[in-house]
Amino acid sequence: MERPIELNFFSNPILVPGLLVLVIIVGLFSGSYPALIMSSLRPAQVLKGNGETFSGSRLQRWLIVVQYAVSITLVISSLVIYRQLAYMQDRELGYSKTNIITIRLRDDALFDNRQNLKNEWAQNPNIFSTTTSSHLPINIRSSQIINDDPGGSKEDDLAIYQFDADPDFLDVFDIKLLAGRNFSNAFKSDDEDAYLINETAARRLAGLPRKQLVNR
Repeated sequence: MERPIELNFFSNPILVPGLLVLVIIVGLFSGSYPALIMSSLRPAQVLKGNGETFSGSRLQRWLIVVQYAVSITLVISSLVIYRQLAYMQDRELGYSKTNIITIRLRDDALFDNRQNLKNEWAQNPNIFSTTTSSHLPINIRSSQIINDDPGGSKEDDLAIYQFDADPDFLDVFDIKLLAGRNFSNAFKSDDEDAYLINETAARRLAGLPRKQLVNR
């Protein structure tokens, strides 16, 4: 997942004592069982070759079965996790995420003058294009619930997650527009009244009855 993994034994005060207690418990359990079995044997009979051993112990057979079951479970889990990670890394996201730097604007005054900021960045030859948006494509938190019937059940609700973006958003993230037109500064109404939807939203909206959609 391209995330650093750091193990610091001293960051958690109970980690080292917990490991010591675990070692002691495992040592007691792993050593007590053979000790009890060996102590129950009669050395004289074993040396005479009468076959009195603990190889047929029921507990030993159960331990072997449990070990095989745990091993098989770990192998299957490893394969599942590997396939999930490969899916996340190789899945086509529908946008480009390479050579893109994001900067979070925490100052409202700076965000209100974002067009001037974009113009300044455009003077840098190392910057090919810039855009401003309220969220990233992978981090959309704001949603609207629409329903063709205000008195209908919640099963008919359709949650559409939305965010604000400028006309350069599609170009920066290399998002293909399948139909319609992109936002444009030539249309003043695009600032508030224009929307772009994805294919999933288009399919869901197409399946709703042809009634007046109510935004609530």
